[in-house]
Amino acid sequence: MVYTRRVLPAMEFREVAYTDPSGAQRLNRLRFDIDPGRGAIVSVPTSAEQAAIVALLTRRASPTSGVALLGGRDLQEIPYAELTRRVAFVRADAPLFAGTLRENILVADRTASIG
Repeated sequence: MVYTRRVLPAMEFREVAYTDPSGAQRLNRLRFDIDPGRGAIVSVPTSAEQAAIVALLTRRASPTSGVALLGGRDLQEIPYAELTRRVAFVRADAPLFAGTLRENILVADRTASIG
C-alpha cells in the first residue's frame, strides 16, 4: 500500500518488464492503473516480484522496458528527493525481533506482564 501526506496522484505501470542484476526476469509486461487518491493491492506470485515492484516505485531499480508513471510523469524523471518526500511504503507483515515472544512485547512496553 502506498501512502502520502497529500492525495496521491495517479500511478500507472505500462507494460513494465524488469530483470534483476542476477539476470532473472521478475516482471514481464506488468500493467496496472491506480486512480488518484486511491489505494491498491497488487498481488503477485512471489516475494521476488513484490520486491521488484517496490524497487521500481522507489527508484532503486529501473524498468528493463515499459514505463512507470506517477501523476503522468515517468518515475525516472522525477527528482529522487521529490519522490521520497511524497511516497512511502508500509509493509503488510509485522516481523518480530529475535528472542522470545515476551522479549518482543517488552520492547514496546517494559512494564508489560504475560500471565
